[in-house]
Amino acid sequence: MKKRIAWAGCVIPSCCFLAGCAAPFSDLQSARTVGKGRVEVTGSYSAVSLNSEGDSERLQDHTGVQLAIGVSDGVDLRTRYERISFHDADRGGINVLGFGTEVLAPSGV
Repeated sequence: MKKRIAWAGCVIPSCCFLAGCAAPFSDLQSARTVGKGRVEVTGSYSAVSLNSEGDSERLQDHTGVQLAIGVSDGVDLRTRYERISFHDADRGGINVLGFGTEVLAPSGV
């Protein structure tokens, strides 16, 4: 059992390192579920800039909305829409649509 924990302690951080230092989209949600029959709407905005040799350049803006619907006291269904606008006029922007669940872990886990 200790070998598995040690192995996971090495592999998981390594995977995070290989995936990059920052998430491509801001998460902006709490670890709690919203509760059965409740709805939560969260708006978001973030900007990405590059600083190099004293110069700063704005690369893109992210504007989004996230919706959570509580289907039980420990389970939410979530959807998210995000518009990414590039400051390079030739590139325009992209839309991101995602779906998922959030499940409250049992106490003691």
